[in-house]
Amino acid sequence: MLNAYYILQDNEKVGPFTHEELFENGIHPDTLVLSPIANDWQHASSLPELQNWFEREGFYIPGPTNMAGFWWRLLAYIIDYVFLYTASVLVAVIIGVIGSLTGYTEFGNVTNGVVTMITVALMLLYNTTFEAMPTQGSIGKIICKLVVVNVAGEKLSFVNALGRNAGKWLSSLLCGFGFLSVLWDNERRSWHDHMAKAYVVKKKY
Repeated sequence: MLNAYYILQDNEKVGPFTHEELFENGIHPDTLVLSPIANDWQHASSLPELQNWFEREGFYIPGPTNMAGFWWRLLAYIIDYVFLYTASVLVAVIIGVIGSLTGYTEFGNVTNGVVTMITVALMLLYNTTFEAMPTQGSIGKIICKLVVVNVAGEKLSFVNALGRNAGKWLSSLLCGFGFLSVLWDNERRSWHDHMAKAYVVKKKY
């Protein structure tokens, strides 16, 4: 039976199942599956014929064909930076106006340094929050159809997302060497991706 799959439940071989029956059972990327054309058990996430179903279910399993390249990631970053820098300038202007109206001149003298600090803080909070949400990525990534996932194709926890984004300071060292490493890394991952055990995937839909 060519379309006969077995799954491992409580250390017992259960099946056979067709594709549709596998999906009805709500298999997870980590579910061990015995394919009709394989001799060994494999994680469901490693079976090419199940990839489209997993993606429709919100699992974006990282693999050789869907890793986001450097230029897509750069475009998403530029979109986010323009958006957040504009927001930072508006916040800085509001702070300056409040300072002027209240008579606190030091408070009102907003410098480029203050704007930069606000931008950095917003970037950290913004990216962390969006990556830990069902969107699995920032506005720039949404526009570019990119998602940040763990090895099982699931969204990151808030702690992992925070660690990934805080780790960007490491990637920025040595003239951004950690960011540029996406160009030659086998999995197109930056230093901060490796630190958080995360992947950036290009969605099909």
